Amino acid sequence: MLLLLLFSAALCNVIDVNTSDDLVHWLCKGFLNDSSLVLFNKASYSLNASPGFCIIQNVTNVQLKSKTGISSISCISKESAGFGFVNVINITITGIHLVGCGSTLTEEAVVWINDTSPHIGYLQKAVLLFNHCHNINISHATITYYYGYAIMIMNPMGYSKLEKVTVTYRKGSSCLHQSAFSCTGSGIMCTFKDTSLVTNSSSYVEIIESNFTYNVNIIPKFTVFNEIGVEMCHLPLMGAAGLSVVFNQTYEAMVLCNKCTIIRNWAVTLAVNVLILYTNGMYNSKITIANSLIIHGSILSMRENSLIQGSSGITVYSLLCGVCDHSHNFFELSPLLISKSKIKFDGSVVVEFPHIVYGGGIYLNIIETCCPNKFVMQFIENEFHHNNAKISGSQFYAIISTHINDSKVSLVLKDNVFCCTSKTYSIFSAYSVVPSITLINWNNVTFDGGTYSSNNSTVIAAYSSIIFLTGKMDFFNNNGVSGSAIFLQSAYLILQEPLNATFFNNKAFLYGGAVFIDNKFVPKVPNRCDMQIKAITKEISDLKVNLTFYNNKAGLAGNALYVTQLYNCSKFYDHDMTLMYPNFRWDSVMKLPNKTNSINEVSSKPNRICFCNSTDKIVCLISSSIMKSDSIYTYPGKVIQLSLCAVDASGSMVYSPAVAFIVTGKYIHDHEPTEIDYLYLNQEEKLIPLSGTNPTVVSYKIYSRVNAYIKAFLCIATPDYPPSWSASIRLLPCPLGFILENGQCVCDHFLTQIAPNTKCNITDTSISISYGQWLGNVSNSLGFSFLCPPKNCKTLVSYVNASQPLSLCQDSKEGILCGQCYDGLSVVFGTDQCMECSDLWIISLLGKSNIHYGGGIFLNIFDTCSLNKFVLQFIGNRYHKNFAIQSGSNFYAFISKNIKGSSTSIIMRNNTISQALIVDSKFAAYSTLPSITLINWNNVTIDGGQFYNNNSTVIGAYNSQVFLTGNVAFFNNRGVTGAAFLLESAYLILQEPLNATFHENKALLYGGAVYSNSNNIIPKKN
Repeated sequence: MLLLLLFSAALCNVIDVNTSDDLVHWLCKGFLNDSSLVLFNKASYSLNASPGFCIIQNVTNVQLKSKTGISSISCISKESAGFGFVNVINITITGIHLVGCGSTLTEEAVVWINDTSPHIGYLQKAVLLFNHCHNINISHATITYYYGYAIMIMNPMGYSKLEKVTVTYRKGSSCLHQSAFSCTGSGIMCTFKDTSLVTNSSSYVEIIESNFTYNVNIIPKFTVFNEIGVEMCHLPLMGAAGLSVVFNQTYEAMVLCNKCTIIRNWAVTLAVNVLILYTNGMYNSKITIANSLIIHGSILSMRENSLIQGSSGITVYSLLCGVCDHSHNFFELSPLLISKSKIKFDGSVVVEFPHIVYGGGIYLNIIETCCPNKFVMQFIENEFHHNNAKISGSQFYAIISTHINDSKVSLVLKDNVFCCTSKTYSIFSAYSVVPSITLINWNNVTFDGGTYSSNNSTVIAAYSSIIFLTGKMDFFNNNGVSGSAIFLQSAYLILQEPLNATFFNNKAFLYGGAVFIDNKFVPKVPNRCDMQIKAITKEISDLKVNLTFYNNKAGLAGNALYVTQLYNCSKFYDHDMTLMYPNFRWDSVMKLPNKTNSINEVSSKPNRICFCNSTDKIVCLISSSIMKSDSIYTYPGKVIQLSLCAVDASGSMVYSPAVAFIVTGKYIHDHEPTEIDYLYLNQEEKLIPLSGTNPTVVSYKIYSRVNAYIKAFLCIATPDYPPSWSASIRLLPCPLGFILENGQCVCDHFLTQIAPNTKCNITDTSISISYGQWLGNVSNSLGFSFLCPPKNCKTLVSYVNASQPLSLCQDSKEGILCGQCYDGLSVVFGTDQCMECSDLWIISLLGKSNIHYGGGIFLNIFDTCSLNKFVLQFIGNRYHKNFAIQSGSNFYAFISKNIKGSSTSIIMRNNTISQALIVDSKFAAYSTLPSITLINWNNVTIDGGQFYNNNSTVIGAYNSQVFLTGNVAFFNNRGVTGAAFLLESAYLILQEPLNATFHENKALLYGGAVYSNSNNIIPKKN
């Protein structure tokens, strides 16, 4: 009986609250004493007048309970109300429902809170505030439509428990009552700090079966956390919209959030749903989130990039604001444990400006730590679904922002499920460029088991990190740009015993259908493979590492794996194992599908280019240096085709770009230096992809700035290695009919001007001609004629090589207009063919005394027979006032029969021909008798001379070809048609160099200077 009386006396101070005035009296006027039980007898209370922020302090054993099960307190006043408990020992709140409450903290309360950093602002609002309280117990409580923070727990001591607490804020509540969209806090804030009242103590806060839903925390003009840098320690206290935990103490502090529901909160601040902020370098601090559901579906976006960093799910920062004190004992080396929870995005709202840049589900940023040992942050048996981010880590993002000595922080992800990242921010259709898991600057990240499926991006992407795989792991139905399951850059992959990993139906747009590791730009650890095995056993026969690959695909190389350094390196993490088993092969731990003719399952970086056999894709004719024989002869702009392939260290053909460039001989051993500054390749031809399945026929064109013979070397390499294949190049000048233009051989403009439809092909040096035309070499210059005698030329030829035009000629003929016989052959009587004959006689015919033809010179060639060619030369003569009755008053030359091979030609150089007399003029002053008559000549060259005061056509050519060159002057000549030239069935070829002057020439009918009965005046270029 005495014991019962003593116990009743301990709880004897029972206070009944029947009205709102009673509530204000006991909670706001300072009348509450120790060992008080405040009973709310009614189901609801209304505070019409605001009592402001009420403070209860320095009492013990205080209980606030609803006698009816749930008692609702509605704060109706515009100024609302808040309740603070300072330095209270053993406080219990049960069955209280607060609606519309939350008031600005008093200056006194703010001073208490700001005893040490981090500090809060003086306009901070809260519904419930606990500062320096021991053993807080809140259960079955609801806070809704509130202002500021729902609950602020500052520096709790002992054991505190929040069970079945609901914090919810609906749209249109507290923030709208203040300046537009400006909230001072939201949800629950729990902060641990060293103060004058709290030293060398310990604290444990447990949050069980509580709900945080539809809460909002917006900080206008929010500054990006990383941009603040070292000033982060001077920031005011900021929280997430749901749950915020801040550690800045040296005593032991732990928080457990178990079976919590944190969904659809809004924020423009450091985090959305959950913020965990270590400002003490994680010293003596731990938070556990277990069996909880975190859903983010509606992210409020007031402006683009309003929240630059921080997850929609859980955001974790670790920094060190102050000195790291190692004098205290450490009780916990695992500061973060998240287990058996679901973190997902339900896609309930489409956001115009998505502002989660990194870590859609988890964002972890380690800036600094404080620990003499190593921290381990653990994520165990969680599920991540449909989370997304703008740049990286759509489901999980972890970075060590600054260098931490001795790798003080490690990550363990065990038996988690990562599924179904969206196609957001995809530039390759189904292949998103945003990895599901992003890890940066971690020296130890362990993936122990887990399922990774149906992600539309690379699952695990690690940079400057070391990743360990162990346990049973399944990667299937993932799509990525490169390495759909695992993508490592400047990082290493360690296969740790025991490991059983399956990769099924993963697809990569580029490299590594399942795994991609690229360390080509990393300073190499001597002889270290990019992928290694960490063995427990020392017997390789008992090695428990199994990688199974099935139906994985890559667009370019490595259907299963693409690893830059996979061969000729240390394959074991333990150096002793490498020494014990130097001949270890990767295929002993890999199960690969049957080999087909498709892309190789396993590929590594290409280390050389091979000249490949086109019939066998495996065998390469490898030239590790210059091809010392078989030089390639080519012209500027001519296509060079080579059958090439790239080969890795294992001898397998792999995909690689081929980089081509030209080098001088001085860079190649055993060769003389060669100046090749004038040679170049077009930019688009320097980089050509080589297939990983078959030899690739590549095409190159070498361009030149000069039209000359040049020696060079064409070298081809992979982008990351020196030249491994080279060929000697002999670049020739452009052939006849071509000129150098823009670095390559093109049609001579002489041809395209007189025959616009002419086409030239430098590949086979061919030039197109029309029916019956002739093209060829005339004294090492290009000659062209629209007509070629049918008896000499073939008529159906459409292409010709100007340097070797024999394909145009018939019957053993060659030369200009195919008018000459081959050496040793001549035209004989009775035929047009070139045949053999003896060189015994020459038939000539001298003019009769009655001069009908050739008043000055009469030349009649009936036939010749010579192994050589005759040239008849008339040089520096003057023909003046000669006459003839029928033709050629000054000069008459006639080949009576067409001589096969054109073995006779005439050169008239620097002659003067003037005043041919009028003997038989049918047109008064215009004689019909040419001064010079040429008949049936294939080659007559007029080289310079003066032709003047002739009363007839100066040169009349019939069935002949006349070349005009040098300095020639025609003046004061008269003729019936063509005072200077009359061409009938004849060709006038203007040959370089030529300077011809035609002055005061007159024709009675046509062509004052020149007349031709067809288009047979042709320019010719040397």
